[in-house]
Amino acid sequence: MVDLSTPIGMELVSEAKVVGPTTKVASIIDHVGKNGVLLVKDNRGDLLLIDSRSLERDMQRAEITSGYAVGKLARKVPTVDSNSSIIDIIRSMQASRSKALPYIHKGRARGVVTRETILKALLSTKALKRLRVSDIMTSNPITIEKDANLSRAVALMNKHGVNRLIINNPNGASLVTRHDISLSGPHIKERLPEMRTARHPISRIPIEEVAVDEPVYIESGKSADAAVRLMVLNNISSVMVRDKSKTVGLVTVYDVFESLLSSGSEENNVFITGFDKRTSDYKPYIEQYAKDFMERMSKLKRVNVESLSIRFKWLKDNKYEVYVRASVRGEGMLHIYLSGFYLERTIEGALARLKEVILKGKDKRTM
Repeated sequence: MVDLSTPIGMELVSEAKVVGPTTKVASIIDHVGKNGVLLVKDNRGDLLLIDSRSLERDMQRAEITSGYAVGKLARKVPTVDSNSSIIDIIRSMQASRSKALPYIHKGRARGVVTRETILKALLSTKALKRLRVSDIMTSNPITIEKDANLSRAVALMNKHGVNRLIINNPNGASLVTRHDISLSGPHIKERLPEMRTARHPISRIPIEEVAVDEPVYIESGKSADAAVRLMVLNNISSVMVRDKSKTVGLVTVYDVFESLLSSGSEENNVFITGFDKRTSDYKPYIEQYAKDFMERMSKLKRVNVESLSIRFKWLKDNKYEVYVRASVRGEGMLHIYLSGFYLERTIEGALARLKEVILKGKDKRTM
């Protein structure tokens, strides 16, 4: 039986192509789509990474073309080595929101450790067997109307900082992802050539054209281990959750990772990521905000907040995006996304909104 604290071996390392920073995007799209990741060595010798998720997001930006240099899109992520354990890698993947991390041996890149490999490794541990799907699921996923178009879907994803939307249909819920939208555009053009005109731009295509009509489901009472097994078997990163035929949530890879981190040794079950040279001075204040939030929640009756995570990112000037999540017993993962000016103010606002969501759940339980 594998332990989460056990250093990884070379059997968990996958090969990865390395290119220079001036390589054009057009030449790597197929490779990233097939293999999920690409390493870029910049002019200073630093190792950068492009994964399918970040590339899809970048390609939605109007200024990005196939002639763009990959060095402008690649980003620096944490590296791992033979001393890194599974939980170390999970922590780094969660902090960087990356699907893979470069593996370094004797100062050289030997490949990558992928998110899929870590999921398979988790199935060899006991870490997930004690958790239920209802414990780790996102229980208030963002929904969208079935007759909405792609433009509306992308706007909603950007507004809430998510990559998936639940589509409410009379015959049951379905799912649309940013990945589906990114990859399906050319196929839509082929099926519906009349939509190529200025009068009918692709952005107005109904989301039903790209939705996953038969998403993979799991019952809320099943073990988290079973949810991960479904992800591995179906090569997917999320599973929809239902209870008595009703869709009640969504479990993603990052829900799984976050649940493992929050149940570990993080102080006060608080996990905060995003600090860099620009924001390091804010660390004591943000940690205090998180501590105060957990203390306030602990005083509420019929509310049990088991963990809190805060993830933030600098956008430009003094603007930040903040994503906060709380694991609430009986509710699963509740989340809030907020962007705004000034980091402290935005985090305070996000925590205030999260409290409102938690209290609404409490009110429903006591009705």
